[in-house]
Amino acid sequence: MTTRKKGLNLLIYLMSYTQNLLLMKQIVLFALLTLSFQSIVNAQTSDPYTPINQPHSKDSATKRAVRQLKTLEKRLHLNEDQVLQLQVILINRDVAMDSVARRQPVGPAAPPGSGRASDFRRTDNRARRSIQQDADQKINAILTDDQKTLYQQWKQEQKEKMQLRRQMHQGSDSTRGAKNATPPSTQPQNPSEPLH
Repeated sequence: MTTRKKGLNLLIYLMSYTQNLLLMKQIVLFALLTLSFQSIVNAQTSDPYTPINQPHSKDSATKRAVRQLKTLEKRLHLNEDQVLQLQVILINRDVAMDSVARRQPVGPAAPPGSGRASDFRRTDNRARRSIQQDADQKINAILTDDQKTLYQQWKQEQKEKMQLRRQMHQGSDSTRGAKNATPPSTQPQNPSEPLH
């Protein structure tokens, strides 16, 4: 009987040991899956193709859409249903805009002056314009007449702000190059005339 008890105890011990091994195996597998999932998420969020020269590229499409949604919700006095519909429209628009911004020209690199790079930019601009027009149509479809008027006013304000930013940016670029140039007041009007 003692051998039976010993055999039974050994069997119980081996079963619990096997269960512990299976449990440890499951824990290790879970940890590996968690780490791999985390690396996939990080790989998707840190996009190496995001254009550096675009200030809004730091935010994800969802963050930009939410920020704009909050602004429009206040400005247009949207109801809950409109907010939900607008959220979907804005996220889809910003994701599509991001995909256009990330596209790379196909084929060999264009030699300088070949015009292929400007063709690619022109195509991107057309795609962006088309995406924005599509979004505007969908947005106007869910707005009341009063809200449409407010939306057009808001869009005009945004356009003016963008033009002002571009002018300021161009002004800062031109002042950098002008540092080395001679001021117009010190340049002679006629090469034969002396400086005053």
